[in-house]
Amino acid sequence: MRVMVKEILLLCVYFSVAAGMSDEMKDLLNSLHTQCSTNTGASEATIAMAQKGDFEEDENLKCYMRCILEETGLIEDNGNLDTEGMVAMLPDEVKGPVEPIVRKCATTVTGSSCDAAFVLNKCLFAEAPKAVSDEMKDLLASLHAQCAAKTGVSEDTITKAQKGEFEEDDKLKCYMKCLLEEPGLFDENDKIDLDGLIAMLPDEIRDPFSPTIKKCGAI
Repeated sequence: MRVMVKEILLLCVYFSVAAGMSDEMKDLLNSLHTQCSTNTGASEATIAMAQKGDFEEDENLKCYMRCILEETGLIEDNGNLDTEGMVAMLPDEVKGPVEPIVRKCATTVTGSSCDAAFVLNKCLFAEAPKAVSDEMKDLLASLHAQCAAKTGVSEDTITKAQKGEFEEDDKLKCYMKCLLEEPGLFDENDKIDLDGLIAMLPDEIRDPFSPTIKKCGAI
């Protein structure tokens, strides 16, 4: 159960960070996603699968990933990835644990082809939370499937929320509640167990994200 809780916390922290983004940033990210998916023909389903760690060998997806890097100015004039630019764009809350991962993954690719962007993203996903084993990823996928089926929320709605676009959708709200409820993160008063959330955070993100959880829990 502790393994599952760590996985849930990673997802919950992701949602909390997205919720904290400014409207301007959300609009920018949504615009970039729309532009790159249109330019490359990458399907929403394929992109959503990649966000969960299932990277299809799809040329459109690979070029979608390159487009994201290019449009954000992370490809240098010489065609190489701008590693320093990637590090500079990291939010302060995660820069400490994530910067070494970005630098490590940047060394695994040469140039900025669609294939290079694909390899980079696969590396970032695999390395990002080192505590996330294949077993943990399988558990999260299982819980996601369980809560999605239980609440009837659509994959498209979940994907939008992961990008920071939270629809006023009761099914989405119940899906998020399910993610906390199934691993037992509600106390006897049916309130979110904030201390339990913090205690179950992976060590590498506990310090930067504990204040975020406490702040959001006080709302």
